Parts: sequence; C-alpha cells; structure tokens
Amino acid sequence: MGLYPKVEVNHPSGLPEHPHGNVFYVNYQEGTDTTKWKQGTKASRPFETITYALAQCSDDDNDIIYVTTVTQLDTQPVIINKRAVQIIGLPNNMPGYANQARCWMYPDAHVLGGVFTISAGDVVIKNMMLWGTAGQPCIDFGVEATGVRQVISQCSFHAGSYGVMTGPAANQPSHYLGIIDNHFGPTLSTGGILHASNGSWPVIADNFFESISMPNISVTGGMAGGRIHNNTFMLPADSTVGGAIDLALAPTRWWVTDNKANDASNDALTANPYRDLGVDNAWAGNVVGGDGFTEQDPA
Repeated sequence: MGLYPKVEVNHPSGLPEHPHGNVFYVNYQEGTDTTKWKQGTKASRPFETITYALAQCSDDDNDIIYVTTVTQLDTQPVIINKRAVQIIGLPNNMPGYANQARCWMYPDAHVLGGVFTISAGDVVIKNMMLWGTAGQPCIDFGVEATGVRQVISQCSFHAGSYGVMTGPAANQPSHYLGIIDNHFGPTLSTGGILHASNGSWPVIADNFFESISMPNISVTGGMAGGRIHNNTFMLPADSTVGGAIDLALAPTRWWVTDNKANDASNDALTANPYRDLGVDNAWAGNVVGGDGFTEQDPA
C-alpha cells in the first residue's frame, strides 16, 4: 500500500458523503418517476423530476441529487423539505456529460413561482443555472428553514426579482447561511441578494454581480455578525448610494472587506456604492471605481 493509503473519491462535488446517504439522478428529458428497477440511482436511469427525487430522500442522511442537462421545473417553486440534502448540477467530469458546465433549470412559462424554496435545514445547492420568473426570487426560504449552514454555491441567477431572498420571518433561515462564488446576471429585475432574516453569521463572499438592479446586496434584517467579503460589482450606473452594498436598517457587527465596485468606466464613482445605517459594523479595504485602490467610508 505504500506510505499513503489510496483515497477513493466517489462524489466529485467535494462535499461530504454520509455513510448511509443515497445518490439520485434527475433528467427532465430522459427520466421516469418510478422506483422500479432501481430507477433514479444511476445517471443512465434518472428520475424525471427533482420533487420526486426529494420524496425518496431521508432527513439527515446527506443524500445527493445530481441534476443533469437542461431541466424544466416540475413544480414551482420546488420545495426542498428534507434536511441535509445536496442538489448539485452534474459536474463536468461525470462520464457522458463532459460538455455540461452546469445544469440549466427553467420554469414553465404558465406557472408563476421561483425555482427553489428551502424549507429545511442544512441544504446545499451547487453548480446550477437558475432562471426565475418575473416578480419571484430564484431561491427563497420557507419558515421551516431554521437549520444552520445552508449553502448556495457556484450558481448563476437570471430573470427573477432577486437571485436569493431570505426572510422576512425571523430565522428564515437561521445561522451560518453561505452565499459563495455565484454569478448574479443582468436580467434580475430587483437586485442580487435581499437578506432580511434575523439569522446571525451569514457569509456572502466571492460573488460577481453583473449590471443588475441596485442595491446588489441589501441587508435589512436585525441579524449580527455577518461577513461580506471579496465580492465584485459591475454597477449599471453611477447613480445610487449603496448600489453595491446597503446595510439598510439595523444589522450589527458586520465585517465588510475587500469588495470592488465600479460601473462600465475607469472613472471613480461619484455616488458612494456602500451605505451603512447599522451599528458597530466594520469596513476595510473596499475599492470604489477607477484604477487602483480607493478607500471610501460608507455613506
């Protein structure tokens, strides 16, 4: 065996696998919603809908649902009501799907709704391209989403009101929400992220906001201890105070660092894209427009 044991990697998502967890596959174009003949347990024998796959999952087992190719939503929104479930767009290195960079999910044009409502704790959504509908966020949270460590990562958001919206109910979701390494596209009509939950210690980091409605990140809840770090904002205009990050009401002890904001020019912005109406928040290293580094305090 040598000095180092061989490490088997069964799930290229990089996420942990529970020893009792199941792996399911969904393909709207090729799948069938039945459990006969072990349907859904192989990429070659997928389920048709995410809702059916969720019904086969168990709470707290870290079940994984891989969604392959383009998928039309079976219901809107899809209610994620099982704890510790991971929904992942099929990675590039899965056999037979080398050209699928991420799963593309889109709504039925005749049904009004978002893409996902997270109504359980410890849910992961990763590597998805999500197209919402007018007036609805692509991802929001139900009042049952009180578990910790919800993660939304490596997704791209289009055509909804917001990409991600939390609250307004307290603890919807609760603590340690992570919105990390996502793309918020220019067809979002209202903003990128609206965070109105009272859950503490969220992390909003490494996201790119591309010419979407302002403010791009709006924090309106009373939560504490959040971090907004290393996000990049291409603003649609130099016109809105707080257009990139707006701590609008009473958040406290937030750490806002190393974010970069500009419009489609190399000139320094005249309207400060950062606004802070909260209490005891710390700002450091944030860049505002133009070439090089410009330190500006929040308005």
